[in-house]
Amino acid sequence: MLDRVEAFLGDHIEGFFNRKFSSYLEPVELVKGLEKEIKKQAAGVSLANSYLISLGTEDYQRLCSHRVVDELGVALKKSIIRADLTMDGKLGICFALDDSLRAGSYRLAARRLQETATAKEEVSCDTMAQTIVLERPSLMEARCLNLPPVHEIASLTVLTGSDEGVDLHLGERKIYIGRMPRNEFILTDSNISRVHAWVSYESHRHVLYDAESRNGSFVNGMRVQAQRLCDGDEIRLGTTALRYGVL
Repeated sequence: MLDRVEAFLGDHIEGFFNRKFSSYLEPVELVKGLEKEIKKQAAGVSLANSYLISLGTEDYQRLCSHRVVDELGVALKKSIIRADLTMDGKLGICFALDDSLRAGSYRLAARRLQETATAKEEVSCDTMAQTIVLERPSLMEARCLNLPPVHEIASLTVLTGSDEGVDLHLGERKIYIGRMPRNEFILTDSNISRVHAWVSYESHRHVLYDAESRNGSFVNGMRVQAQRLCDGDEIRLGTTALRYGVL
C-alpha cells in the first residue's frame, strides 16, 4: 500500500510542482522516465536497448543535443547497475519531433534492436564502444545521436592494504589489475599476482575475471572465476580489499 502511495506522489504531485515552476522539460525528468521504463521491463530477460523520446517543438530545440544524450546514456547505464539488470546490444537514444506535444511533456518508446554480424565484428571487446545509430525511416523528424564510446560509470576503491585510498574510475573498456606496471590498475600488494584479474564491460555491466592468480579473487567473501559486479560489492585480491561502486 505504501509503495502505491509513493508511486502516486512521484507520478502526480512531483510532476505538478515541476510544471508549476517550469513549463519546459529538464534532462532529470527524462532520466526519471527512463528509470521507470527499465523498472517496468525488469521481469524480462534483458532490457530494451533502443529508446525514442518524442518532444514538442520547444523542448526538442532545447534538448536535442549530444550533451543531453550523453547525460541520459550515462544515467541509464548507472541505473542498470544499481537495479542489477542487464541490457544486450548497444544502447541507442533518439529524439523525435512531435509538434502535437505541448512544452513539458514527452512520449517514450522502447524496443530491442538486434545487432548485425557486421556491427559485432566492428566492436572490439577491449573498447566495447556503446554507440549505435537507429534507422527509423518512417520518422522523418527523428534525430539520432550516438553515445560516446567511453563513460566513467563506476569505480574501484582500495579500502585496506598497501594502496589504501587509491581508486580507479571504470568506463566501458577492459582494465587489468595487478602488480605489473602495464596494468591499468597497479596494486603493490606482494600477495597479488603480476596480472591478477581484469574487469570487462558486458551487457552494460562490469564483470570481474580472475586471471588464474596464485591467491585467487574474491567477491563478498566468495572465491570467483567470473562475477558480475553489483553496486557496493567488496572485492579481495591478495590482502587488499576494494569496493566497487556506481559513481
